[in-house]
Amino acid sequence: MKSEDIVKAEEVGACQDTVIRLRSGKDFNYKGFFSQDIDITDIAHSLSHLCRFTGHTNVFYSVAQHSLLVSAKLDGSPQERLVGLLHDAAEAYTNDLSSPLKAYLEARDNFAYRDLQAAITRSVYLRFGITHIPPEVRECDLAACVFEAEGFLGLDKDDLIRLNFPVKYRRLWSPWDPIEWAEENGDREPEEVEREFLNRFETLMDACGRRTPA
Repeated sequence: MKSEDIVKAEEVGACQDTVIRLRSGKDFNYKGFFSQDIDITDIAHSLSHLCRFTGHTNVFYSVAQHSLLVSAKLDGSPQERLVGLLHDAAEAYTNDLSSPLKAYLEARDNFAYRDLQAAITRSVYLRFGITHIPPEVRECDLAACVFEAEGFLGLDKDDLIRLNFPVKYRRLWSPWDPIEWAEENGDREPEEVEREFLNRFETLMDACGRRTPA
C-alpha cells in the first residue's frame, strides 16, 4: 500500500463525531455540554481506570487515587477537600494528557485541550456547588505530582530537577515516604478505588450540606 493510500484510509476511517458514550449510558457532546451532563458516577468510574503519568508507572496507579490523595492531604474545610477530590474530574471526559504534552501543544498555539478541560471543570464545579478554588488545592496537587513521581516513576531528586518537577513542594508530604506509600497503594483494583471515591464524595457533600444532584 502506498503512503498516500494509508493517509486516505485513515481519513476515511477517522471518527468525525464529537460525542462520546459514558459509563452511565449518557452521551457527552464536546461541542455543547451543560453542568446537568456531569455525573459523579461517570467521573469515579473513568478516573479509577485512568493511569497517572500516561501509564508509565512501575505499577498501576489511577487518577482517582491521585485525587483521593490530594483530598486527604488537605487539612481545610470539607469544601476545600471536595475541590481537591474533583480537581481533575474533567479528565473523565478529556483523558489525562501529561503536562509536557500540554506544554508542547500550547507552545504551538494549540489551546483546544486546555480550553475544553477548563470549560468542563467549570461545569463540574457548578454541578456540585463549588464557587471558590482555594490556592492550597493547586499547591497540594503539585506536591502530589512530585511525591508520586518518586514513588511510581522511581525518579530521584536529580531526575525531578532535570524534568522540571516542582520540587519545592515536596516538603508538604513530610514525613510520608513516597516509596513506602507507592508499595502500599499501587495496583489497587479500580472497582475498589471507584467505591472509595464515591464514598468520599458523598461524605464531603454531606459535610458541605449538599445533596448529590440526581
